[in-house]
Amino acid sequence: MNIKILHPCPQCGGEVSLEETDRMLACPYCRVRLHMTSEGPFRYALNVAKPQGDLIYLPYWRFKGIIYRAVSFKIDPQILDATMLALSGAAAPRSLGLRPQTLPIKFAIKTLPGAFSRPDMIFDKALTQIEKQVATIKKPEEEFEKAYIGETASLVFAPYYLNNNTLVDAILNKPLGKLPDASADAIKSTLVENPKWEPKFLSAMCPYCGWDLKGDKQACVFVCGGCRTAWQPQGKKFKQVAVGTIVGEGEQVVYLPFWRIEPEVEGMELSTLADLIRVANIPKAVQPGWDKIPFVFWIPAFKVHPHLFLRVSRQVTTSPFTGEIETVTPPSQTYPVNLPLAEAVQSLKVVLATFGKPHRTVFQRLPKISIKPKKAMLVFAPCAVQGSELVAQELGFAVSRQALIAGKDL
Repeated sequence: MNIKILHPCPQCGGEVSLEETDRMLACPYCRVRLHMTSEGPFRYALNVAKPQGDLIYLPYWRFKGIIYRAVSFKIDPQILDATMLALSGAAAPRSLGLRPQTLPIKFAIKTLPGAFSRPDMIFDKALTQIEKQVATIKKPEEEFEKAYIGETASLVFAPYYLNNNTLVDAILNKPLGKLPDASADAIKSTLVENPKWEPKFLSAMCPYCGWDLKGDKQACVFVCGGCRTAWQPQGKKFKQVAVGTIVGEGEQVVYLPFWRIEPEVEGMELSTLADLIRVANIPKAVQPGWDKIPFVFWIPAFKVHPHLFLRVSRQVTTSPFTGEIETVTPPSQTYPVNLPLAEAVQSLKVVLATFGKPHRTVFQRLPKISIKPKKAMLVFAPCAVQGSELVAQELGFAVSRQALIAGKDL
């Protein structure tokens, strides 16, 4: 379940409702479209309608995403949505439970009343603790590789009062316990007033021609409606993305995006199409010239259920498309790109584990294998609409529309 955030439009001031995964602010009043960025993680605060005293906000790390673990010679994906207190010695609840999803929330900015406590726990440590909590309810297994895909990391600040060293839950107005003087002083020493954590906004205009950039609110790549170039945000500006299209035929065609990644693999001989035939033990005879064709990964640039993500990645990668890819954007309807290239790169070793043979040998070698991207292109593949499914004959897979809808919430 996504967090719902209320934020005023930077242009007209009208209140806009956003989801945690939204990166495009589309104002329903003045119609402006702005891409949101942040220096560091996005920071949110649970809202208190009528404070009963001086508020202090304690920080919680939040992780929402999928962890793919290569364990016991299989891929074990886990969907996680959890919070962890990011301040030691605070005597506050270790988790926020369902509060971020059920209570009003805003960006943690200087206009909110109260002071904010700086976290003293880095995100990686918090994530390790979250994973340990999950591991306690599962049988221990040997882990060969791990990847985080579709992840959202943010800081959520929960409101409290500190009355005479007693920590009080400001949502329920309920005392949580008396703190030692040292603990109360430690919290006070971390407090910051008027934090400069406001999200930054980029105008959704093409850097080349000034035309509107088209894209879903959750998209991480946008296509210009004028010059048909593709762009992704990078820091305080947009960077052009290499894009190609497998042009389809027919009227009812939807183009699904894939990251086509040519890798540099160390620790395993996997650089050509001929190598793929051997590594995946594909029942095909290696043809002359295949040792000159580069091996490429095809990774969905859209979010779907983890098992479907792995299946599609394996199918398309091991049945590589060798036809023509035109260096143009699609001529008709496209599905939004909501999986960034960086996360697609994180998945490469896990995808390799799904098709490498023999499985046991490949899994055991994973820790010593290194995969880096040499070249990457965003490729749109045509899918024929057949009832409730999208069928990509050129790439040899099908996916249901409902799976795509459900994937947006991951």
